[in-house]
Amino acid sequence: ERIPLTPIDGTQAKFKSAKNPDGPLLEGFLDYDLSDLSMNSNNQVVFNVSLFPEESSNSSIDGLHKWSEETGLWNIALQGDPAPGLTDVVFETFFGALMAENGNVLFTTMLGGTGATSGANQALWLESDGQLSLMLHESSPAPGMPGYSVNLTGNLNMLVLEIADDITLIGSGVQKPGDQASLAYWLGNTTNTELVPFLQVDSSPNLNDPSVFKNTSEGPVAFTQMDNNSIRLDETGNVYFDAVGKLSDDSTISGIWKSDSGSGNTTLLNRQSFADGWLNLELLESDDAGRIFFLAEKDGVKGVWIRAASGERVNIASVGDGLEGRTIVDFANLSNRTLGEPKLHNLTDQSGNFIFVARFDDANGDNKRDEGIFVAGLVPEPTNTFVWSGEAGNGDWHTLLNWDDGETGLDAD
Repeated sequence: ERIPLTPIDGTQAKFKSAKNPDGPLLEGFLDYDLSDLSMNSNNQVVFNVSLFPEESSNSSIDGLHKWSEETGLWNIALQGDPAPGLTDVVFETFFGALMAENGNVLFTTMLGGTGATSGANQALWLESDGQLSLMLHESSPAPGMPGYSVNLTGNLNMLVLEIADDITLIGSGVQKPGDQASLAYWLGNTTNTELVPFLQVDSSPNLNDPSVFKNTSEGPVAFTQMDNNSIRLDETGNVYFDAVGKLSDDSTISGIWKSDSGSGNTTLLNRQSFADGWLNLELLESDDAGRIFFLAEKDGVKGVWIRAASGERVNIASVGDGLEGRTIVDFANLSNRTLGEPKLHNLTDQSGNFIFVARFDDANGDNKRDEGIFVAGLVPEPTNTFVWSGEAGNGDWHTLLNWDDGETGLDAD
């Protein structure tokens, strides 16, 4: 069922202010550029869109908004609103908003005003029932990391990376005076602003400093690289991630890791190794049953794999396999892009179904690749039915959509 959310693109909308729900309705003309769309399982939505106060106005106001069937459309914050708890600081732009299961929203802002000095103009906020609470602020002390401050040097951004149920994983650049900046990750809960350090990633760690190491199943590891797009968080607080690290002897170790929320142990689930034939691992997804879904080159052949919590690995499909009468030539990493866009959805469901993208040779002669989204049934047994082109089926594979880059051609739907 499609539920109308709000008129978009030059049409007028009226909505309540989350900060003053009993006050007058805000109204304006909505810009076409809607972004940062996030929804929970209760059909509560948060999104960023620009407003034009008058239909003929060329001056828009950036704003963050939330919607539910019960409350309708609410404004969380608008460009120019005072930033709570900060002196002479206002909101400028909004990005990276995510909706939690409890209806609370985490989002990042760029700040302006006379109080927003250079190096202190980015912040991360928690919205709950119309109240905004500051979680991270550039140049402020890094939570749980004595001596470190939040520092967004270079490409070290402040981001809400994952929300699972009401648990969240947040990343940001941090720095000690005189040291180079590094990445830090915290676990938190969307009901409060408390953040607990989870992992620090330093590209050039001092291996003579014991504090740079994290205890793992492979011994102490100083993590040096992390793929933010790979990070997955389940509802119990377990974290799965792609990472590279250094052992105490300066040798390199890499693969897909799990940090267990119960024991606190960090375990290497699948090691990248020439000797074992596992190369170019890319974590796609995890689920609450402890399975991970990943891309890998196994003995030189690229494929999509599942690793069960027991450690058993099952190959879903590989380059050279046939699907829908065509031969797979490659796979797309749907975890960090879907048709070139950021990940907007999970790739699994509670039944164990898994979505992946296979690529095929150009069939239309238009020099544009052909791709298809496929659903793999519960491994090793397929589920009962999938929806495919409006019909039902009970086979192992079903094409949901075929397209090419130009969205034209014989395989485009």
